[in-house]
Amino acid sequence: MYKAYLHRKIDIETKEDTLTASFFGLLFYYPKDLVRRFFEKILEEQDLGDIIYYEFWPHWSAEKTDNENYVEPDLFIRFENLDLIIEVKNPGISITEAQIKKELKAYENEYNSDNKKLLAVAENCICNENNCISKTWREIAFIYYDTFYKTSFDNFVYADLTDDILTLLSWHGITFEFPQWENLVNIKIDYENSVKIFQALSEIYEQ
Repeated sequence: MYKAYLHRKIDIETKEDTLTASFFGLLFYYPKDLVRRFFEKILEEQDLGDIIYYEFWPHWSAEKTDNENYVEPDLFIRFENLDLIIEVKNPGISITEAQIKKELKAYENEYNSDNKKLLAVAENCICNENNCISKTWREIAFIYYDTFYKTSFDNFVYADLTDDILTLLSWHGITFEFPQWENLVNIKIDYENSVKIFQALSEIYEQ
């Protein structure tokens, strides 16, 4: 389906759910050890262990929250040593402390455990909870490059996947700067430029 979207054969309104699927959904096509390493860098955790289970948009009990039916985080990942809740916002959109507390309470309703962390991918987030961490899309992007680009060069099976992810992010209005690479500064990521970025980064890694 996403290939049809990439080639503009179908028209889909971009929103938080399509952004979640475009990035985190395709992320799981990479080797699981790389995905684990990516989240360890994001969360600044030493050893999350293997990925046991993940689910997009789970429906959790709304007990002791102000939701009527259920609470729906964007993504839930169970590692061996930690449960991760992910809430995604579009670029420029903030996440409220109330939403964070609601999702953490819903998790407790389902699992009756405190072995959790919530990742808020948003421009602004007040994380007063000890088990909440906030990252912007810019921060997520640099960790993504650091984790996956070398693999894409070593194994071109993943090069197409990386290119698709970059293109999908650009269609959601997410662009990045590369201050550490002089020839990539202020390049907007789109299909043609992502090819140029691959070539430039390949030369950097070969040095």
